[in-house]
Amino acid sequence: MTIYAHDPEQRQLIAVWPKGSGHHASRITEIAETAELADVAILCEELTELSTTMWQTYTDPPPEPDDEHDHAVMPLNQITAGIREPRLPDEKGALVVSYDVLDEASHRTGRALLRINDTALTDAVVADLEREIDAVERAELGDLNGRAAQATSLDHLDTSPSQVAAANAVFARDPLGDDDLFISLDPASACVAAAHWLTAAAVTVGGTLKIPPSSIFAEANNIEPCSIDVPQLVVHAIDEDDAAPHEVVTSLLLGAARVRDGEIPDLDDLIQHVVEAQEQAEAYPEDVREQAYAELLPTHLTPLDPRRPARDLLEHLLDGLQSANTLFHAEATFADDGAPMIANEVLPHPEGVAWPATQDHQAVHQALDIAFAARTTEQAELTRNRLL
Repeated sequence: MTIYAHDPEQRQLIAVWPKGSGHHASRITEIAETAELADVAILCEELTELSTTMWQTYTDPPPEPDDEHDHAVMPLNQITAGIREPRLPDEKGALVVSYDVLDEASHRTGRALLRINDTALTDAVVADLEREIDAVERAELGDLNGRAAQATSLDHLDTSPSQVAAANAVFARDPLGDDDLFISLDPASACVAAAHWLTAAAVTVGGTLKIPPSSIFAEANNIEPCSIDVPQLVVHAIDEDDAAPHEVVTSLLLGAARVRDGEIPDLDDLIQHVVEAQEQAEAYPEDVREQAYAELLPTHLTPLDPRRPARDLLEHLLDGLQSANTLFHAEATFADDGAPMIANEVLPHPEGVAWPATQDHQAVHQALDIAFAARTTEQAELTRNRLL
């Protein structure tokens, strides 16, 4: 969202928003000497709340009204009308308040502008809000350029095909991913591509170790600490249950969003976990049964951070990819001449020359990275239809 602020010394109104990495600031207009700074502060608060509400239509799209008690949400292009002609108290002081939070936020902003009563300021604010509206609408279409880049810092519960394709291109360049996934792309869409490539990597490494793909993360944790539960859950769902990456990611994000809103995402599943914990605890000696039961109970309603589920999921998936690569390296053996081997296959030197008698650790590392990337890419291409 965009945060609005004023500089009391320079008497300027400013808009600041996140832009992938860091923040961008834009001067909106000068504040007239006749304006009370207390009123300007209220305006900044109302503008920030309005921006927050606008971006909520992107992160949490409202459901379609399905009965007489539901209310359609005001289109973004009607916001400026409420700002220029806000609802005012009648002669008895009564004020009509809208059930639509976006509509009400626009009228509150309009009333804040009326208190200042500066036509030039109103025009400048409306022009800036039109740019903000354009940013939200472009983000909904998957275009995160310019001011719409602030969407990369938000948790969108839906995904964009164009953003998934862009994230897939990032992994095609480097199966371990890079900073563009956080700086330039919608996190939820990036998660879909990351889940696909993580599964490809797990299948590749699992095949090398001859273990189930979803088991590789526990194995990697024996080498260095890593995320286990989330990557294992995602790979199991995609590889063994044949779920689509989009389906798995969306389910996890929606569950985390419900927890964020104070709800239980799946009560039946929670009850089943409790019943299983009771049954498993019965196998323990009586003197430790109570402690075992407490330890077997689920501790979280979601495996993700409900305050930032999409970015948290993306971090788990990228950690899983790195773990797969680490385990792939750990499986290397060496021929008599020092050449690295995976499953008895000698890897070529990254520079296309013969392996030296004295082991070149840097070249070995590069050769293993290249082999991991090539085999993961091949597997990802074989199952590319899952992304469609």
